[in-house]
Order: sequence, then structure tokens, then C-alpha cells
Amino acid sequence: MLFLYTQDIEIGQRMITISTVGVPNTIKKLASHKLQSTLAVSLHAPNQSLREKIVPSAKAYPLEAIMSDCRDYFQETNRRVSFEYALL
Repeated sequence: MLFLYTQDIEIGQRMITISTVGVPNTIKKLASHKLQSTLAVSLHAPNQSLREKIVPSAKAYPLEAIMSDCRDYFQETNRRVSFEYALL
């Protein structure tokens, strides 16, 4: 779908960043498509315990699993991954 969308509006995949809070198994699935997009992961906190307080669904996808999937994304696509979190 991203490919069709980028053709319609004539924007290259390298100009698109896909942002996620992290849903189990989706980063690996995204990597399998070998897109040329950058991945941005919103962590919302610098550690797992604070993340779980801010984003309750974070319990289902701990930081260690996210980091592993992000390494796999980078190795599969050779595209950088950026990490974000807000200071509250």
C-alpha cells in the first residue's frame, strides 16, 4: 500500500518515516517488506517501568523486545531507526 501511495503523490519511500509506539511482531513484519522508509519508535520513557506507567500496553512489548526487533529492522533494510520520548 505504501508503494502505491508514494507513486500516486510522487514521494520516494526514503522521504517517509513510519512512526510506531510498538506493537508486538509488527516491526519484524514491516522489515520483511524491505521498504526504504525510516522507522521511528516512540518509547514515551527512558526505561521499562516508567513506560508501563505511561503506556499500559507497554507490558506486552518490553524495551528489550523492541530493541531486538529494531536491530533486525536495521539489518534487514539498512535504514536507520530513531527513538523518541517526551519529557513530562
